[in-house]
Amino acid sequence: MRGNAAAGVLRRSGAERPKRSSVVIDRIIASVMEGRLKPGDHMPSIETLARQFAVGRTSVREALMALELVGIVELRHGGGTFVRADVSGFFLKPLSWSALLDQSKIAALAETRRCMESELAAMAAQRATPEEVREIERQLLAMEAVCHQPEEYVKIDPQFHLAVWRAAGNEVMLNMLTSILDLLRRVIAAAVSNAPASIEAGLLAHHQIFEAIAGRDPEAARFSMRRHLDYVGRLALSAAPSQP
Repeated sequence: MRGNAAAGVLRRSGAERPKRSSVVIDRIIASVMEGRLKPGDHMPSIETLARQFAVGRTSVREALMALELVGIVELRHGGGTFVRADVSGFFLKPLSWSALLDQSKIAALAETRRCMESELAAMAAQRATPEEVREIERQLLAMEAVCHQPEEYVKIDPQFHLAVWRAAGNEVMLNMLTSILDLLRRVIAAAVSNAPASIEAGLLAHHQIFEAIAGRDPEAARFSMRRHLDYVGRLALSAAPSQP
């Protein structure tokens, strides 16, 4: 059953004894699967969960951060923790759960993005049609329009990257990256949440990427994309639950 596989992925840490936060993750997933926690439910406080699972509050916080990153719960500042309304989608995306649970996997994802997206940016600078360049610009302008609305910014940022991928004209890499688009959106959300000021830096980086593509400069496009993804990767790593 996929749900059981998900729980197994989430609790593996490479050690014989799972870390305490992984036990919490396992129990919460089981509660969702069994219907004891339903979409939209307001979860108990961190203190209550710590007592319930006989662990420290730090372990509960780490578990909730991981569960938020993979789309099971939503942490609302000042409002508590809620089971996401669309939590059923979690059980359909095995890559999403495994790729955001520890720093080593986030680092691997960042490396993959650097390798693929840097080359796609260079390809876009060489191959993009005038309409594809305009679409990249449209997404950039949309990002600028919501730069003071982090939640909206996080929705549009991946669309800029998607426009670049399409403009590169490589269907294989486009399909590979599109399959993890929701995962990348969560990485961006984690980075922005951890460093709200990163939006300004992100806008500048996206401008540089666009200008290189519009100027038909593949080396500049490759360099600008790589530098941007290095920055985003560092932010995502700093937001990830630490290993024991």
